[in-house]
Amino acid sequence: METTYKINIVDDNLTFLRDIELFLKIRLNCQVTGTYHTGEEAVANITPSLNTDIVLMDINLPGINGIVAAKRILENNRNLKIIAITQETSSIYIKSLIESGIKGILLKKDLFRELSLAIDEVMNGEYHFPVENSNYNKILKI
Repeated sequence: METTYKINIVDDNLTFLRDIELFLKIRLNCQVTGTYHTGEEAVANITPSLNTDIVLMDINLPGINGIVAAKRILENNRNLKIIAITQETSSIYIKSLIESGIKGILLKKDLFRELSLAIDEVMNGEYHFPVENSNYNKILKI
């Protein structure tokens, strides 16, 4: 990854959020332009004026969940790429993430290993799915 991307992070676990932020800054040379702890904070603050490239969105958030927050954010930010951070892998769940406009899915346990690849793929107009299960193309009907 050579380009410096502007990234926002949404996660209610402060320690995990800070770990992601440091990893993005130090290892991937990304610019973290905002961090939020709830879906409501993210919806209120992630606006087109931020010129954000990517949002890393925890799905299990207090208040409105990451799926609802993603839909609301994308209403005014059509070019924004959202990558979901989750532990769930069922086909129905993954389909609901994709239908909400999310372009990538990272399992929490694999986040640091796959994050660079996920960012590159979604910024190149592709979807990113967890490496351990490549059957997601059936969900997309590709």
